Amino acid sequence: MLGLPLLLILLQLIHSQWFDLAYQRQAILQGAWWRLMTGGLVHSNTAHLLMNLLGWLLISWIYRADCGLRRQLACLLLLVPLINLAILWLDPSLHRYVGLSGALHGLFCYAALCSLRAGDRQQCYWLLGLLLKLGWDHWHQDGVTAELIAVPVYDGAHRLGAFLGLMLGAGMWLRSGWR
Repeated sequence: MLGLPLLLILLQLIHSQWFDLAYQRQAILQGAWWRLMTGGLVHSNTAHLLMNLLGWLLISWIYRADCGLRRQLACLLLLVPLINLAILWLDPSLHRYVGLSGALHGLFCYAALCSLRAGDRQQCYWLLGLLLKLGWDHWHQDGVTAELIAVPVYDGAHRLGAFLGLMLGAGMWLRSGWR
């Protein structure tokens, strides 16, 4: 349980003190492919890191019964580079990006599908709520969060993460059979 927070804190220290680990489009195109992973694991500041860690802790606690910690970590570590690859391909105007929130949106969708598959029909409402939140975020900029994290909120990562989380969840469901 402490592995991910410790990794994020260590990477944040490296990022803030010694070496920029952010997603940087030009650097990635020039061969720094590792930024597809590190860009989603570092944050703009401590408040940003703490918000994302708290989000992950909340998701992991809510879905601990139907989506265990190992599965959640695997999902997050798969979503981070997938989201950044999608950004690289779909949004050439985004030159720099940091944060785990896109992957957290994806983890939420994946874990909700795990719970839905386990029989919790209430997850349909949670997924609908997330869809409404994503729509709201698209049309209304979140100035409070942007001020707190000291960078604009890139809601495109949230939408990509949710979509990819749903695809991973659907793949899991198909692999184990629709029941």
